[in-house]
Amino acid sequence: MGVRMAETTATHTPSVTARIQFSDLVPTGRSMVEVEVDDATVYCVRPGEMSEELMAEFNEHMAHATRSGRWLRPDTHDAPDGHPQD
Repeated sequence: MGVRMAETTATHTPSVTARIQFSDLVPTGRSMVEVEVDDATVYCVRPGEMSEELMAEFNEHMAHATRSGRWLRPDTHDAPDGHPQD
C-alpha cells in the first residue's frame, strides 16, 4: 500500500527579459537609465561608467534570473519615464 503523489509539471516562460547596454543617449548628469520596452527591461549605461566585462557578467546573471522566473516586472501604470502618472 502506497501513497500516490500528484504529478505536477511546472513550466515557466519568462514574461520579460533584462539586459544592460551602453548608450550615448543617457542624459547628462546620469550614469544609467532604465527603459522598459515591450517585454524587455533595458538598463542603458553611459559608456565608460562600467567595464565591458562587468556588463557581460551582469547580463549573464540577468539572463539566468529571467529564465528561472526570479526577475519579474510588475504591471504598473507608470509614465514612460518610470514615474507614477498623476
